[in-house]
Order: sequence, then structure tokens, then C-alpha cells
Amino acid sequence: MGEKKATQIYVIKLPLDQREAFRDALLKKFKPVYPLPITNPYEFFRVKYGKAMIIGYTSGKVVATQEDAKPIILEILKELKLEPSEYDVIIGSDEAGKGEWLGPLTIAAVALTPEGMLALRAEGVMDSKELGRRRIEEISRKIKKLALGFQVFMITPRRFNKLLKELWEGGQNLNDLIAWGHARAIDSVYKKVVRKMKDASFVIIIDEFDRLKTEERLQRIQRLRSIKVVQAPDAEDVVAVAAAGILAKAAWEAWIDRESEKLSLDLRKISPMDALKIEEPEAYFKIPYLQKMLGR
Repeated sequence: MGEKKATQIYVIKLPLDQREAFRDALLKKFKPVYPLPITNPYEFFRVKYGKAMIIGYTSGKVVATQEDAKPIILEILKELKLEPSEYDVIIGSDEAGKGEWLGPLTIAAVALTPEGMLALRAEGVMDSKELGRRRIEEISRKIKKLALGFQVFMITPRRFNKLLKELWEGGQNLNDLIAWGHARAIDSVYKKVVRKMKDASFVIIIDEFDRLKTEERLQRIQRLRSIKVVQAPDAEDVVAVAAAGILAKAAWEAWIDRESEKLSLDLRKISPMDALKIEEPEAYFKIPYLQKMLGR
């Protein structure tokens, strides 16, 4: 609620532990910057800079009401050194559609330099769950331009239903499928980048959903065995992971748009009960999810 009160001309996302450092740097380094009282419990700080209002929220979002504030925000981001600098290349991966009965499962990996990560944070890259459809599409184009390499894999509903059934019959589960997808996307990106940067140092960062299965999948790929893998909760705070999540979500949204147009039906508006009445529902929906939701 609180975050909707400002006119959002320019928005970035900070790690939660950097909110205070960002505010202090803003107040100390730039003149004239005037601190103002916060107006609701969602705000962490509020300052006036020229014609711009810059508001930091408890969520980590920073909103500026004028583009004029963008240069000083970028300068503070550089000063705070939020992006990992001990590696030449950071590969992040994330997925979309994992918990949704509608549409495919999409998994993406993105390779970035620390400088590329900084530039994308300044462009507003954050967890895709915090972005609208139009913004996801806009930022996905910027990610593709700045990335050293990227890959998006899509498992359509029809294939998802088949693979999940086979996994269950073999004593495995959804996490095995996701771990396989992450490993495949990461390997594809690594191969693209290492051809151009043979002596570069790499790190792989992914969200922690099943540490053992993911590490096992990555270890099966010989060329990835020597690369450090970091699995962390809330890995979307890392720009490379958030960027991968945005590409995965953009691919998911594009698939829904295409299939909705083919059917002359907005799939986003269909109910679980009506979903099963569509001809060949397995082509559009994750049937096990639907059946569980409907108690079947």
C-alpha cells in the first residue's frame, strides 16, 4: 500500500541490509538533499533532491519521482559496491511457473559481469514477482543487451505433465526436474561465455530449493565441476538471479499471450474448474496441480 503513493518515475531495489547505508550516503554526499519526515510505516526514508522526491521503503525499493535523481542513485550504488567483484562472470539462474497450474515451466540462466549487474540494478532489475507484465518485457530487453550470454528453456504443459508422471513413477519429484533444468540452462550459458572469456573466473548463484539435487546435477557436467556454486535463500537479491527470473517470466508471459490468441480466450482469466473443460487441457495446464486444487 505505502509504495503506491509516490509517482514511480524511477525505481530500484536494494538488499535489505543496505537501506541505511544508501540513505546515509544520499544525505552526506549530495547537496542540496533535504531529509523529510516519513509519511507511513512502509517508508524507511524520504528526502527531497531538487524537484525530485526520493523515497526508500522498508521492502528495499527506492523510488524517485524525477529522472534527474537517476545519476546520484547510480553513483551511490557504485559506492556501496553491492555486486560481487571477486569474480569476472556471475551466472544466475531462476525459474517461472513452478507453482502455477497455468502455462509452462520456464528456466533461465544469465551471465553478467559485476559492471553489468550494477547497470541492471540501476535499470530496475529486481525479483520478477515485484514487476508488472509491461515492465518485465521492457527490462528483459535490457538484460539481453547487457548479458554476456543467456538461455531460456521452456517445458510446455504437455511435456511437463508427461515428465512429472515419469519422475513420480521413478521415485523422483518436481525438484529433480527443476534441478535438471537449471543445470542445463547454466551449462548452455557457460559454454557460450567461456568461448569468449577462457581465462575468466566464474561463480554460479541460484536460489536454494534443493541443494543436494542441484549440486548433483551440476556435478554431472564435467566442465562445471571446478566452478563455485552458491545456493542461497532470497537469491533474487542478486542481480544475475533476478535477471534470470525476469527472462523466465517474460518467456512464460509470452507463451500465455500466444496460446490465448490461438484460442481466442484469455487463459489468465480462466478458473480451475473451467480449465478442465477446454479441449486438450493438458496442452495448457499442469494437470496434477489442477487435480490437487480441485480435490480429484
